[in-house]
Amino acid sequence: MRHVVLDDMQETVYQAEWQWFQQAILRASHHSFDMKEIMKTLTNKGVLTSVHNQARWSAFANCPPAVDPDDEDTVFAVLQDIISAIRGSSNIRVKRETNFLCKPTTVPSSSTRDNKSKPDGYFVVNDDSVDKSAPRWIDIAVPAEFKKKNTDESRNQNATQILWSLTHIMREDPRRRFVIGFTIEDCRMRLWVATRSDVLVSYPIDFLTDIEKVIDFVLRISFARRDELGFDDTIVRLPTLDSCGGPQYEILVNKKWYRTQRLISNIGAEALRGRGTRVWEVRELDRRGGKEIGPRLVLKDSWVDADRDREATILENIRKSATTDVQREAFDTYLLHAKDSWDVRTAGNKVDSTRKVICRRPLPPAMRAMAVKKYPDEDKTVDVTLPPQGAIAGTPSEGPGPVTFATKVHHRILFSDVGKTIMEAGTLGAAFQVLADVITILRILHQCGWVHRDVSVGNVLIVDDGGILADVEYAKHESDDRSHEVRTGTAYFMAVEVEQHRYRFDMETGQPTNKGISSSPDNQEDPEDPDAETVRAMQLRKKRKPALNSRLLSDEEEDTRPKPDALLVIYSMPFRHNPLHDLESVLWIALYIVLCSTIEKWDADLPDEEWANYSLERSRLAAKLFNDSLFRAEVVGGGNAFRWSLPKLHPTLQAISRKLNEYLVELVGLYRSAEQQQLRAANEAASVDNATAGPEAIPYTVAYTAKFYKKATGIFSSIWQEQPFRAKEKEHIVFKPRTTLLSEQQREMITVLETAGQPTTMATVAEEDDTDSEPPRKTRKLKHPRPEEVAAASRRGKMRQDPRQNRDTVSSSAALGVEHAE
Repeated sequence: MRHVVLDDMQETVYQAEWQWFQQAILRASHHSFDMKEIMKTLTNKGVLTSVHNQARWSAFANCPPAVDPDDEDTVFAVLQDIISAIRGSSNIRVKRETNFLCKPTTVPSSSTRDNKSKPDGYFVVNDDSVDKSAPRWIDIAVPAEFKKKNTDESRNQNATQILWSLTHIMREDPRRRFVIGFTIEDCRMRLWVATRSDVLVSYPIDFLTDIEKVIDFVLRISFARRDELGFDDTIVRLPTLDSCGGPQYEILVNKKWYRTQRLISNIGAEALRGRGTRVWEVRELDRRGGKEIGPRLVLKDSWVDADRDREATILENIRKSATTDVQREAFDTYLLHAKDSWDVRTAGNKVDSTRKVICRRPLPPAMRAMAVKKYPDEDKTVDVTLPPQGAIAGTPSEGPGPVTFATKVHHRILFSDVGKTIMEAGTLGAAFQVLADVITILRILHQCGWVHRDVSVGNVLIVDDGGILADVEYAKHESDDRSHEVRTGTAYFMAVEVEQHRYRFDMETGQPTNKGISSSPDNQEDPEDPDAETVRAMQLRKKRKPALNSRLLSDEEEDTRPKPDALLVIYSMPFRHNPLHDLESVLWIALYIVLCSTIEKWDADLPDEEWANYSLERSRLAAKLFNDSLFRAEVVGGGNAFRWSLPKLHPTLQAISRKLNEYLVELVGLYRSAEQQQLRAANEAASVDNATAGPEAIPYTVAYTAKFYKKATGIFSSIWQEQPFRAKEKEHIVFKPRTTLLSEQQREMITVLETAGQPTTMATVAEEDDTDSEPPRKTRKLKHPRPEEVAAASRRGKMRQDPRQNRDTVSSSAALGVEHAE
C-alpha cells in the first residue's frame, strides 16, 4: 500500500537545489553539445518561441497548463514531441539509451505481481525487446507524473504517485541501484531520486522559462550509460524463466557468475529505503552465459550499512564466541555456512555505495523537508507474501521527523545451505517444529552474548527438515556499543519496545520490594548443565520425537499472575536491543503463520458459511495485529487484549492461539521482572553510595535464568505434537502463503451477497473503523447469507474483483504484494 511507503519516510522528503542534482545525481553528458545552437535550432523548428524576449515552449507560450481547457493527458502529451525535438537538435549521432513516452492510460506490466498503476510518462530503455505500446516496469528508466494545477493537493498527489513509481521499479527489478524521476505541476518541475539510503526531491524550476535546465536534463537522461541511470551491470536479466516460472538472472560474485534457479525471498525489496534484500537459489557457471557447474548454493544480494561488519565476518565471530563443544555444534547445526562474499564493484572498480558512488557530492548540510501526506481513506491491508523492511504506522508518542539512513554498500554473499522459508513449511505442525529449533539457537546466541535483532519469517529457513536462523547481518554482541538511528528489524515481526525505542515495563507501580525477579520456583535459576537442554534439542531435531509438553493456563491463572512491585525512585534506562526482543519476534512469526496464511479447510462437515466467517474473523485479527501499532502495544502490555480477540476464531486455531497467549504471558512477565530488577538495583546502589548513575543494561542471560527457553520449546512442541492441534488423526493443518487477507472465494461470496441484497455478518478488513484517519470511515454493516448462496459463491470459478479494493496497495513483510487500481 502507498501508505506503507509514506510511513517508512514519516511522510517527509528532503529537498535539495536543482544544481545539487546536476552535480551529484545526473551524470554529465559524454558527448559535447552547444546549448545556443540547440535553442536556435528549436526556435527555427517552431518548438521554442520568444515571449517578452524570453524563450518559451511554443506549445505552452499562450496557454500554460493551469488554464488550458483540455484534459491533463492531452495537455502534457506534447512533452513527447518536445523531448524528441530536443534530442534531434543536439547533433549527437550515437544511439540513445532512452526514449520518452507519454502513456497515462497504459498499465506497465509486471512479471512478479498484479499491477494497476499508470505513470503519466517515462523514459524507457532503448532496446529492441521493449514494446513501446505496452512497456514493462523493468523497461522504465525514469518515471514522471504531471498535474495541470500547482496546488497543495496536486503537489501531494504527484509526490505520492512518483514515490509509488520509484518504489515499484526498485522492488520489481533487482538490477536497479537507484531511480530518478520527475514531476510537473503546471509549470513547476522537480527532480526526484531514490537510493537505498535516501529519497530526495529538488526545489522546483519553471518548466516554461528555465529552458536550458530542461534541455540539459533531457540530454543527460537520453544519452547516459545504463549504470548512470541506476542499472547494475553485474546482474543480467535472461529471456528464460527459472524453475518456478519467475525471471532468471546471471549475477557476478567476486569474478564468478551464478545463474538463479528460483527466488527464495525478496523481503527488503518491498521498501524504498533499506537493505533491499533478495535471496536466490543459484548454480555457478563456467563463464558468463555458460554451462552450470557445481552444487546448488544460496546467493543473498543486499545493501548493508557501510560501517557494519559484513555477515560472513559476523558469522565467524559468533562461532568464535562458543566456549563449549555443544555450543560449537549448535552453531554448526542452526546457522548458515558462508562460501564467499563480495562488495559489489561498479564500472570504475569502486565499491558501490549510496553516498560515495551513486551520490557524487555530500548531502546538502541544511535541507528543508517537504511534507507528503497520506490520503485519509487509504486502505490498510496486511500483505502476507513479503513483509516490508519499513515501518508500521507509528504511534503518536514517537513524534515527528524523518529517519536518516546510514550510507549503504552493495554486498553479496554465498551460502552452501539450500532450503526454504518457514512460510513454505506446508503444515502448521512443521512450522512449529521449526520455531522450536529457533528457540534453541536463540538460547545459544544469547548465552554467548549475542542478539539477532531481525528474527522474521524471511530469516527462518528449513534445511534438511530442520530450522536454520539466517541473516545475522544485524546481530550484535553485548560488548558492541555502536548505535544507529534506524531501528533494526522487519516491521511485522519487530518487538513493540524496539518499534517504540523505549522500555515499557520500567515505570509500573506496585508495592516496594527487594526481591528482584520473582521468587516463585518457576523463575529460579536453572541448576542444570547449560548445555544439557541444547543437547536434548539437537537430538530431538534429528529424531523429531515429542519434546516438552506444557498445559494451557486457565483464565484464573492468567488473571492471578503476580503483579510487578513498585519503585521508589524512577530512572530512565538507555534503550538497547536485548534477547527478550528476539523472543518476542518469534511470537510475531507464530501469529503471522496462524493468521496470515491460507489454511486449507480440513473439516468437510463444516458448512461453508461457518468456515467463511472463521476466515474473515482471522483476517480481521491479522489486520489489527500487523497494521495497528496501538493494538500491538496493548497486546504486549500485560493485559487481555489478545485473549479477548480469540473467541471468534475456529476452535482449533483458537486453541493454538491460546498456547501462544501462554508464551505471551510468560514473556511479558519476564519483561517486567527484568526491567524492574535493573531499576531496583540502581535504586539500591543510589541509596547506599549516594550515586546518581542510571541502571545497567538488561543482562543477556535473563531469559535463560528464568528457564524461558525450556518453556517456549514446550509450548511449540505441544502445538505440533498434541492431538487437539491436528486436522485429522495423523495430519497437521496444511497452510501456504497467500497474497491477500481475503481469498477470491470470499470476495466473490461478499459481492454476490451484496448484489442480491441478502443479510450477512461478514465484514472485510477495509470495512473496520480506521482509527488513524480523519474523518473516520463509517463501519459497513452487511447482512447474514443463506448457506445455499455461500455454497454457490464458493463453487464459482474466476472471481470478480471487489470494487472496494480499487486502489494501489503495496505488498510485506513482514513481510508483504497486493496491488489494486487507482
